[in-house]
Amino acid sequence: QRYFVITRSPLLGGLTVVRDSEVDYTIEAILANPQNESPWRYLKGLYKGENNLLVDDERISGVCFKVLKNDWTCVFALSLLLDLLCTGLQLSDELKSTLEPIRSTHPETADADPATVVCCILQKCDPLRVNYWSWFKATLSQIS
Repeated sequence: QRYFVITRSPLLGGLTVVRDSEVDYTIEAILANPQNESPWRYLKGLYKGENNLLVDDERISGVCFKVLKNDWTCVFALSLLLDLLCTGLQLSDELKSTLEPIRSTHPETADADPATVVCCILQKCDPLRVNYWSWFKATLSQIS
């Protein structure tokens, strides 16, 4: 509903004008309840068709890692992180160190790239879509 109003209202000036405040609003909603899928979807929708802006906004990867530090099984954070990695996110040393405890609990990912690590975790944390994550992991070489 918010997305519809923002993108259709001439009074608000469109999405590019209010995106910054909407991202802040959405991040607050995510941090209040990381298991609610809606704000994760809305956050991604705020950058629909502009993946480069999604990757460049450090708040997006930041909220993923903040949630994953507390709960490395959060499917929504992992899924968005995977999208970011496949769209060109380059991990800083700090973000790499956040992935290390996760990687250490999955020894099969010792030499794997971050996107493959995330796929392996998703295969275990999201059993409903295990076949999708297996397929996605197999296609990672084609994406990069």
